[in-house]
Order: sequence, then structure tokens, then C-alpha cells
Amino acid sequence: MGETYRMLAEEMKVSSTEIATAAVEFWRQGLDDTQVSERTKYTTQYAKIAALEFGEAAEIVTAATNSMDLDAKKVVDVFSYLGDASASGADEIGIAMQKASASAQEAGVSFEWLGAYVATVSEK
Repeated sequence: MGETYRMLAEEMKVSSTEIATAAVEFWRQGLDDTQVSERTKYTTQYAKIAALEFGEAAEIVTAATNSMDLDAKKVVDVFSYLGDASASGADEIGIAMQKASASAQEAGVSFEWLGAYVATVSEK
């Protein structure tokens, strides 16, 4: 594993195996090294914030980034913010948005609005 991933593992205080798990998922999608590095970093942050397994966090971030055409940083920021701002967790927000993001995109609903809807419904 490259120096970048070793440093990320140390910075995030996770094992190299966990970092590799997320990175492999992104390489399988055909992303270039820069995209893999970015998604791995933000997926790792999301997995820690939401207390998710790295594979599950990678799937959730991938669904949101691909269906809504966003970068991983924005996705993780929205999930984290809404998890903190509502009675839900970042894990619940991410899972719900993973299920609804493709339909929301087709209906013209922005990622932020979808997140607000999900957070509001989940609070009730």
C-alpha cells in the first residue's frame, strides 16, 4: 500500500487493512488514483463518524456520489451535519439517502433537500 494510504491509516487511527478494504472498492469501480485517494479518505472519516464497517460506508458513499454526481467530501459533510443536527445518526441518514438518492435525482430533488427530508422524517 502506498505512502498516502499508510499516512491516512495513521492519521485516522485505523488499520491498513480497513483502508485497503475501502480503496479496493473504489479501484474496482475504475476510479483513478486521485479519486480513490479522495474517496478513501472521506469514506474512512464517514465510517468512523457513523460507526459503520468500511465496506458498508464505501457502498453508501459510492451510491450517493454516483447517483447525485457529487464529490465524496460533500456527501460525507452532508451526512455528518444532518446526523448531528437531527435526532438521527450519520449512519441512518446515509443508509436512507443511499436508498432514495437515485429516485431523488430523477425527480430533480437536490442532495441537500433529500437530506433535509430524510432527517425530518427520521426525527418523527
